[in-house]
Amino acid sequence: MKQEQNQVRLRLLQVMSQKGVNSVEMAGKIGISPRAVRQFVTGEKIPSLTRLYTLAQALGVSVSELLED
Repeated sequence: MKQEQNQVRLRLLQVMSQKGVNSVEMAGKIGISPRAVRQFVTGEKIPSLTRLYTLAQALGVSVSELLED
């Protein structure tokens, strides 16, 4: 489980960086707190599948892109 969580965290950070989106902007796009986004990118929490889908949509990528290495 830890490995999957780290993989999602790293991919989310990478895609956000590629798209030029920070945690505050990401939070505004999907209607959650910036703290929640920071928890996802630090690995403190792992997003649910529904939230992962929302994150992917906001970033213009597929869920599989956030899950693959």
